Amino acid sequence: MAQTMSKPRLLIVDDDPAICDFLRTVAAELDMEVLDATMASKALAIVDSFKPNIIILDLRMPDMDGVEVIAKLAEKHCDASIVLASGMDQRTLSSVQALGREHNLDMLTTLTKPMTIEALECVLKPVIEKLTTLGFEDEAFGQISVAQVEGFGLIVDYEPEMESLHSPNHSRTCLRALPSIRLDSGRMLSEKQSFAHTKASELGEAFFKSVLSEISADLGRWAGNGFCPKIVIGVPAFLLENNQLPKVMERIIESQGMTNESVLLELFESDTSRLNALSQKVLSRMRLKGFKTRAVVTDGGESALSGIDSLPIDQFIVDLGDYVDSKTELSDIETEFLYSSLNSVANRKGIEVCAINVNTVRVYQLALQCRFNLIRGSEVHVALSAPEVLSAHLSGHFDSHKLDLIGPV
Repeated sequence: MAQTMSKPRLLIVDDDPAICDFLRTVAAELDMEVLDATMASKALAIVDSFKPNIIILDLRMPDMDGVEVIAKLAEKHCDASIVLASGMDQRTLSSVQALGREHNLDMLTTLTKPMTIEALECVLKPVIEKLTTLGFEDEAFGQISVAQVEGFGLIVDYEPEMESLHSPNHSRTCLRALPSIRLDSGRMLSEKQSFAHTKASELGEAFFKSVLSEISADLGRWAGNGFCPKIVIGVPAFLLENNQLPKVMERIIESQGMTNESVLLELFESDTSRLNALSQKVLSRMRLKGFKTRAVVTDGGESALSGIDSLPIDQFIVDLGDYVDSKTELSDIETEFLYSSLNSVANRKGIEVCAINVNTVRVYQLALQCRFNLIRGSEVHVALSAPEVLSAHLSGHFDSHKLDLIGPV
């Protein structure tokens, strides 16, 4: 049964009335319910009753600074997504953001003043998308995994990938699994941090089995509701040196009545160039069992394309986050030509190319122009929990997008 969804709620904490007015106007255009406070103490007083989904917080308030506000929000166990806004340098913003994460707060991103309408919408729209597409009660989800309860221990979220207009052969939703670990201290470890942490404790393989079991269980629950997506799983280099990996993966996936074709392996960025003979042998065995593999390419993919016949690789990954962060001397036109050429040559060889970290409008437009087969990033779709994925499917959200790049969500 569908439930009535209230408007997404935004709390603005800024001592400048003009900025409050600007933020309120933009948020209202996005159909948000908005409250503002020009004193931090007032904002803290209304957090519990207003229950904001998003808080935009100025770091310099008259009665207390941003660090104090962060600490008090943590005491209240605030679950809002927090956006830090300030004219201070990015290093200061990042430091406060890291502090908030240490306090177990959802530190969404930062905004540098003066901010533009486009920058603000890029922050708000993905959160609104996530909130407004989840319109089913918990009963629709069936049994929720113990690993997902209140963010305890192992957590697996899923980031949807969208198929471009240039991939006519695809028909299944594709989701990149994003496992993380919540330590007893409350600190969250990302996927790569989790693998590094468990490997150092000689538990890396056990952690991967737990992640795969969790994903397989999610696949089984989704299949019971007629939803059978393809899952992309990150794999570090050390796992590829275990001859038992193909057998272990096949056994766990089959235990849920799934097929190996439901899973695609994504090699970690730093591991692509470290494939030794044993790793290549294991990957070849994985391919024989029906698993496909992705690998990161750099420098326009020239070296990867030249050696593709000797590697068991089915898809390439291009990290467009590197394009934004790098001080490249290439112009946008040259970059578009470089990646368009890669996509054209790779596709002729039967290899698809996926662009990742498509997190800004500029990068999104570049991905369109370069004709990537698949793209993912915050400008495409926000990550979802397993119940949220099922809710999005049941609401027809994935069908409505038809996995085509019809415009940023």
